[in-house]
Amino acid sequence: MRSATCSPNVTDVQWQEIVDALTRREFGAGLGAAALAALTAACARPDAATGSDSGAQRIVTHAMGTTTVSNRPSRIVALDSLPIDTVVTLGKTPVGAAQAGSADALPAYLGGGLDSTTVVGSIAEPNLEANAALQPDLILSSKQRHGDLYDALSAIAPTVFSVSPAVDWQETLRLFAEAMGETQPSRSCRRSTPAPPR
Repeated sequence: MRSATCSPNVTDVQWQEIVDALTRREFGAGLGAAALAALTAACARPDAATGSDSGAQRIVTHAMGTTTVSNRPSRIVALDSLPIDTVVTLGKTPVGAAQAGSADALPAYLGGGLDSTTVVGSIAEPNLEANAALQPDLILSSKQRHGDLYDALSAIAPTVFSVSPAVDWQETLRLFAEAMGETQPSRSCRRSTPAPPR
């Protein structure tokens, strides 16, 4: 398992609270917004709100290879629960999101974070035309969930995939935050923690 890497201002007590909350599954239909917010805020870039590097690009390594993404993507489509939670918790509103197959709406537990988000099909069957119509500059999902659609999605916008929504959730959060330009890993704070029970 890879080490979790975060900002040096995260104390051992804060880290344990985050892990305990997620491990106890205090997050209903998706990740608990409070635990996710604490984890991602602890590892957020200090200059994340400035947007000063909006024209630059960088390479993100992920489950499908590498993808060149904008430093500050603003039109993000999230095709699974974990990327949806991550986008909203980091203070952004996805332009598009897929809903769970049996749901008739996007997740209510995220409050108003999805009020202006367009549904782009279901998690099981995202609608490629609906995705393209939104003109996203970043698409987030996982290889396990949508690996067979990666080429089609990549033709629409830069696409970043985790391995699976259930494997190494901490690293997955960091990957999505990195793709959004919201993290700057530091080697000064490393911890290894098991994933929560399934």
